[in-house]
Amino acid sequence: WFYNYSAHCPTDRDGKTAADRYLDDLERWFGPEGILAAYDGLEFDVLFNATNGDTDGDGIEDKGVIDGFNGYGLGVVEFLRQLRDRMGDQFIIQADGALGEGGSKSQRAWGIANGIESEGWPDLRDSEIHDWSGGLNRQAYWQEFAAKPVFNYINHKFNEPIPGGNPGDKRNADVGFNIHRLVFAAACFTDSALCYSFAPDQDPDGHTGIWDELRCGKDNKLGWLGQPLGPAVHQATQSNNLLSGMHLEQLISGPVTTKVTPDGILVAPTNPSGQGFSFSIRNIKTNHPELTARVIMKGDPLPPYPETVARYAKLEVATGMNLLAGSNPDKGICLRGEPEKPFDETTGARCNPQKIKIGDETRSAIGVHPPYKGKVGYTFWTKDVTVPSNSDLLYSIGMGPKSPDRSDGVWFSVHAAVLENGSCGKFKNLNESSSKAHEWIPQQVSLANYAGKTIRLKFVADCGPRDNSTTDQASWSDVLILPKGTDLKQLTRPENFMTWVGSEFFESTFFYRHISSTQVDLTFQIEGTAPVTLQSVTLHSQPDTMYRLFEKGLVLANPSLEKHTFELSKIAPGQRYRRIQATANQDTKTNNGAAVGKKVTLGPKDALFLIEKD
Repeated sequence: WFYNYSAHCPTDRDGKTAADRYLDDLERWFGPEGILAAYDGLEFDVLFNATNGDTDGDGIEDKGVIDGFNGYGLGVVEFLRQLRDRMGDQFIIQADGALGEGGSKSQRAWGIANGIESEGWPDLRDSEIHDWSGGLNRQAYWQEFAAKPVFNYINHKFNEPIPGGNPGDKRNADVGFNIHRLVFAAACFTDSALCYSFAPDQDPDGHTGIWDELRCGKDNKLGWLGQPLGPAVHQATQSNNLLSGMHLEQLISGPVTTKVTPDGILVAPTNPSGQGFSFSIRNIKTNHPELTARVIMKGDPLPPYPETVARYAKLEVATGMNLLAGSNPDKGICLRGEPEKPFDETTGARCNPQKIKIGDETRSAIGVHPPYKGKVGYTFWTKDVTVPSNSDLLYSIGMGPKSPDRSDGVWFSVHAAVLENGSCGKFKNLNESSSKAHEWIPQQVSLANYAGKTIRLKFVADCGPRDNSTTDQASWSDVLILPKGTDLKQLTRPENFMTWVGSEFFESTFFYRHISSTQVDLTFQIEGTAPVTLQSVTLHSQPDTMYRLFEKGLVLANPSLEKHTFELSKIAPGQRYRRIQATANQDTKTNNGAAVGKKVTLGPKDALFLIEKD
């Protein structure tokens, strides 16, 4: 159950909405004479920007969207604005900031709320710290644009199955000390407070364990780092820029227009329609297995939202043209013996962009399921593309973990039709295969017959040969158009991370750990159709190693898959540091109290807290 915050929520006999009644309660409880008046503020758990259900009371599910507009999201912002008006500027208001993929489903009350809780950092289900960049961008955006006084915090926990345990066991993942330190470092880099549900072992005296990094180990000093001496530093951005000397406006391609303005490069969609737009910088040469991008960008607001409400955006790196980039594809269904029709989830069909893990690989994919309620049939999605010469279509198919034992397979097929003068020709079957294997299976199809033509590709997932739709959870991933002859062993699979784009410039960073090709494409995916302005885009063949200097110490972080050496003589000339001394039940190997020299090497996905030596 959710409170109905929608701007179009029905009213009661007194003309009040659900949000009005809730505001009355909160003011009565937390106001000067209330039973909770001693509290300085509150945090709203799972406060979404979107919802399911019937929000206007007409008996028909609308998911908070009326006439194409998300009135639920606007209502959440208005609810928090009214709460701020009632409670005053010194009352702390917070809400979740990492709901949904990359925080895309979280409330958007910048300038009203004082900050966010990140329940699990970067995410409850990301103990591998894959979304290092998205997590930093979320925290940093709220740090810059939240209402004063700003108060963001990280609740350190993960909610994943323990490796080797029962797949249904949702207790905290078993991670190493290095992962804990990376999370603590991220809090220090973004001025975020830190609490933890994921506690270390008890102290030898039986008291609840406190992480050594928070109390300087055996020294037991709170606040031991002191004040920061400056912002956190992304070392990669100090290295060579792969785009140096190039005119950014000439590099941008896609269905957009570009214009040089005093603020930067204004990018707008050619045909502003739908949920968003995308554009790319193609064929960037690189020579390192890891890549860091820095983008300074702003965007026009989306009416009728307030100007403070930012837009969701992603930056993706990949080899070739990724057909899963940009706005969601068009989709539909076909029930057996009937014509194709618009997508209808009441049939049980599913067709959604999401992250899907099969084996050790998590990929951006379209997760689908054929219809099964009432009648069976197939689910499909389409994408319109202009085909380059000498190119192939590459994609991978996958099935869910229960499919090998319970499914008779899904029939995957790809069809193409030429688009001319606004009309779609007859579809031709390019490739088909059946699978029930819980693995990613690559497919490759020649597009030689369509070179230079604009076509519509249709991706069909039909229930198995016996019309049995049981456990037919299927996936399409790595849907790419590549130059013919591309070595698939040197393929950089699509990988993207989020940021927020508001009406003021904001600097975001994006770190990619899996660069396998000698050249890549960068693709911007922007929510909404209002223009964005790029002030700067730089690209660096270096990992996103970071540090931050404090009055009494230094914090280092290496999110890379490779070890990295920090040169302390350059980072902090003349300063001397030592490691903190661990308590008995924590990481006595890393935190051994020893002095460090001019260089310190960190292993993959690790961080280190150093104290200034006396």
